[in-house]
Amino acid sequence: MFRRHSNRNGCHLFVVEAVGLVSVWISNEVSAKMMMMINMMKSLSNILSFFFRLAWESRIRLPVILTVWFMVLDVRMQLEINVNLGQNQIDA
Repeated sequence: MFRRHSNRNGCHLFVVEAVGLVSVWISNEVSAKMMMMINMMKSLSNILSFFFRLAWESRIRLPVILTVWFMVLDVRMQLEINVNLGQNQIDA
């Protein structure tokens, strides 16, 4: 990282290799960002595995509940339409 150079007078100068320092700084930045990404991916994979497990466990329950719910709504809508039509015929 440091190189020792001599000038004309015989004095020793220490020259910092800027490229080396920049490359070390960039590698530290990249490694920090990579670690952040890895931690984020771990948390995302935990969340996704939770939701996939939840979906797999309710693969029978959820469609049955939805089917029953839509059947109840359909019966309710039919009753409401019939009541409204009957009311209109009585008024006419």
